[in-house]
Amino acid sequence: MNDELFYDKLFIPEHKPPLYKLVKCDIIPEVVKYQFTTTPKGRSYEGEVLTGLTFFILLELHEEITYISDTQTLHAVHYSFFKNIILPVEEIYEGKSTLTLIQSGFLTFIPSIHHIHTHIQSNRYFEQSAFIKLQLKCY
Repeated sequence: MNDELFYDKLFIPEHKPPLYKLVKCDIIPEVVKYQFTTTPKGRSYEGEVLTGLTFFILLELHEEITYISDTQTLHAVHYSFFKNIILPVEEIYEGKSTLTLIQSGFLTFIPSIHHIHTHIQSNRYFEQSAFIKLQLKCY
């Protein structure tokens, strides 16, 4: 399991009415692709724990921001962007090779979003932060 904080500064496009109040922020993560590398076991020079297998996972985050404009009407803005996550995993998962389980489809990466926080900067810009949680799930 891995938690990673992401931060972004977003804007309301000029063709949309200005932002008055944020109503809802939905973020849907999707695993686009992943690659892996084998690593030695132990600790790196920087102090990171090396488990023998590391995955590099590319997520696409689909966002929908619902807001009220200064004219008190409801609007939505959609964004998509990519996020890379590095996930060290154990070579053996429940007595079997992690790599074999993932390649055969019995083990998969499940991303989820937690603790979304938004802060309005102006009527066009706002900041957003959230945690991405990435778990391995066995089927």
